Amino acid sequence: MELTHKMRESNQAQGLLELCLTIKSHLGDDNLQIVEIGSYCGDSGAIFASTFPGSTLNCVDPWEQYTEDDYTWDLNKQALELQAAEKLFESVMERFPNMRKNKMPSSQYSSLIEDNSVDFVYIDGNHQYSSVKEDLVNWSKKVKNGGIIAGHDYAFEPITRALNEYFNEPPVATFMDGSWFYFNKK
Repeated sequence: MELTHKMRESNQAQGLLELCLTIKSHLGDDNLQIVEIGSYCGDSGAIFASTFPGSTLNCVDPWEQYTEDDYTWDLNKQALELQAAEKLFESVMERFPNMRKNKMPSSQYSSLIEDNSVDFVYIDGNHQYSSVKEDLVNWSKKVKNGGIIAGHDYAFEPITRALNEYFNEPPVATFMDGSWFYFNKK
């Protein structure tokens, strides 16, 4: 199976770029440790890698089948799509020497990372409420005080609910692509 559609429409790319520019204004753009949870075909990773060329971008995705609350997948089609997405990701990664592929679940990768060592995490992996909560708990420990915890699909109910429960306040900002961010306040 070949992925023939662009994963991020132009307004989505613009929203993500606006998030990146906002983060740059707070953290700078050199020698940052950035983690992207849920890399799929590499569209967002390409935006992060090109916006922060002097930083390291660790892309984390298992590229394996999963289910989400209230959504039925055609598992055969999903398996083929994930294989195509991973190949596309690898071709994108070839253009960016600061991109690193980490093929594993987010929870497994977080256990390999030191606490307080990440400047910015972008959460766009499994959208199940329990998975989003797990990512928030795991990755808030890894992000430095004053660093950025961000993600995608703010309007998606399980994500909004997890964010509201975890942070107990609205995001600092949301963007036209559904991205959101908070400052880590440990």
